Amino acid sequence: MFLKLKKREISAFFKSHLFISICGSIIGVLSTAIFFILISKNLEQIFLAKFSLSILFFFSVLKISLMGLDQNIIAHSKSLNAKKIIFDQKIKLLFIPIGVSISIYYILYVLRDIFIVDFFVSDFLILNLSVILGLLCRTLQSYLQASSKLLENAKANLCRYLSYLLFIIIWIFNNDLNIMFYFFVGEILTITFLMFSILLNIGFKYSHKMKNYNIKYLYLGISEFSYEGLFKLDLLTIAIFGNQKLLVTYAILSNVIEGIINFLSIAHPMINNFMNRFKYDQVLKKELVLMKYMNIFSILILLMIFPAYFIFNYFVFMKFPQYELIIIAILFSSLLILFRKVFLFFFYFSINNAPQKQLKFSLLMFLGNFIFNIVLFNYIGLFGIVISTLVVYFLSTIYISAFLKIYKKVLNFV
Repeated sequence: MFLKLKKREISAFFKSHLFISICGSIIGVLSTAIFFILISKNLEQIFLAKFSLSILFFFSVLKISLMGLDQNIIAHSKSLNAKKIIFDQKIKLLFIPIGVSISIYYILYVLRDIFIVDFFVSDFLILNLSVILGLLCRTLQSYLQASSKLLENAKANLCRYLSYLLFIIIWIFNNDLNIMFYFFVGEILTITFLMFSILLNIGFKYSHKMKNYNIKYLYLGISEFSYEGLFKLDLLTIAIFGNQKLLVTYAILSNVIEGIINFLSIAHPMINNFMNRFKYDQVLKKELVLMKYMNIFSILILLMIFPAYFIFNYFVFMKFPQYELIIIAILFSSLLILFRKVFLFFFYFSINNAPQKQLKFSLLMFLGNFIFNIVLFNYIGLFGIVISTLVVYFLSTIYISAFLKIYKKVLNFV
């Protein structure tokens, strides 16, 4: 009986949205790694740095432009068990994020000469179209989540990652394609999947009722951007104040660190749920066990930074990394392990109904890291980036630890 129950649970897991989400994340990381290797073999190496910066421009602008609209839709849902998707008038607010994205890309185009990598009008145009499609996709996906259609939402994300692989296959046979189409293909096929899924499979209704946009969700959107941008600041600093050779070689390490951290971000929903339950004294014993396992998992996954970088660098350049970068990879791995709770509990303030404090914490950490990066990089090079990260993460750990002490009775790693 017990064996049958286990088989049923395992079977249910493989059909769940969680399993699909994990598979999607793995495919997303692998597709980026594969594309990096292919670019290094078929194009000049400066295109590696250009692709890294395009990842920064795409995801950062997408996150800023959303302005928390997706979270607002999810939080104010009153149709969790609806069979059809319920669209309300908040969908009309989508025109504002689209306008914001166009404005940001216009500014980037005007300031394009500050970057040591050349970006052209066509590059920004493709990226902006990709972001507009991405805004449409994220908004539709937020309505899926608001109606508890988590499986369909996970399938949409999986479609996006598989689309990246499809573009890579197409690009292999035609290297003349602009590498910026990597993002465009991902979003155009995802929006196609979402439209067919909603129109032909799920169905939808439209409601004229709309709760006013809550400005607090704008804070959350900026905070999420700050969190994701932390791992791109080193690359941005080198792209403005460094040189092309350094940017190309460092891009590999930067993307490995970001990829590893993305795996760690899978824990955020569980940790945020734990903090919510803790507020209302509803924490279950199994959740305490999971939190302790997550602490161990975070250490193990961060230890993978150095070996992953060592292997990835060899496949791209067909040689081992420079000693300086090996030392920096080890330092970053140790650094992130030491200050891991800053990232595990990054959204502590948002969960505890203090979005303004979350905004201040996020921006101070983001801007402080960037300013220290610039100053120290100009004096001592790459090691300046490590030192600036050490200083900012150390101060952030002290600050957030003052609030996390309430969990010390039940958790032994905060």
